[in-house]
Amino acid sequence: MVILARPGAIVLALLLLGLSSGCQSDDKGRRDDAPSPAAAVPEPAPQAQPKSPPAPNKPSPVDELKATASIPQGLKCLKAAYPEHICSVSANAIHWCDGTKMAYDDGKAHKTHAQFLEGADLEDQMKQRYLIGTQYPEPPQDFDPGRARHEPFFKKMYGQDAKAVSRTLVPVFWMPKTVNRRILVTGVNGIDKKLKAVSDEIEALPEPIRKMAQKTSGTFVWRTIKGTDRLSSHSFAIAVDVGVEFSDYWKWARKPAGAPLPYKNRFPLEVVEIFERHGFVWGGKWYHYDTMHFEYRPELLADGCVLTSPP
Repeated sequence: MVILARPGAIVLALLLLGLSSGCQSDDKGRRDDAPSPAAAVPEPAPQAQPKSPPAPNKPSPVDELKATASIPQGLKCLKAAYPEHICSVSANAIHWCDGTKMAYDDGKAHKTHAQFLEGADLEDQMKQRYLIGTQYPEPPQDFDPGRARHEPFFKKMYGQDAKAVSRTLVPVFWMPKTVNRRILVTGVNGIDKKLKAVSDEIEALPEPIRKMAQKTSGTFVWRTIKGTDRLSSHSFAIAVDVGVEFSDYWKWARKPAGAPLPYKNRFPLEVVEIFERHGFVWGGKWYHYDTMHFEYRPELLADGCVLTSPP
């Protein structure tokens, strides 16, 4: 028996068959340039924060003590004497405040006295210790604290040539109430003010003593020391000659050949004490004595760098 389906049922069956085929299709038939379904965008990974450099290890008190102990006392005295110029020191150098580094010891040992003077490094400059005060013996042979000068140090501090030094000059009126002589010294390190203070104190001394210090000579003169290639400290306007009429100088001494220099001084020690209080050393405490000569050298008068007993 043949069963005939109704036309409406056939149409419905055909529609259901088409929908079933569409649901089973995939992307294989899509064009290459057709848009793809939107994909989920992953969350951005958190950015790693840059690591801070590790904090430098602070030296322990023991390490600091060891570092300080390795610095020669002479270097410490240089820094203490010139704090506006020398900002720090290390085991073998001074560090100027402008960043310049200057060696302390040139490594040359066993210098003769002539080499000690002619080729002085900073260590030589600080090697012989000055004795402060009026109680001092006749200086032993070649004991000349202050005569050894590391020339590059003074050029750096006060000026490379006469023109540079002359730009720092300041007038000082020596003993203005009684002498009133105009002299020129450098204003670097306040030397002009220190010399004025010296002058005022000398002027207050009893007249017999004061008179011996009235005459001055030789402040700023750019020159070498006679018979040498070394610049005089007068070249830097840090020295003054006082009491010229009563002065004694080692080259004026008469002595037999080979004999030690006979020491001589006529200059009042009350004046010497005043100069020393203001940072000046006296050439009368040298074996090669120069009793009129005073020179601003505070590093030789700093704590830890002076003699505590006669040499």
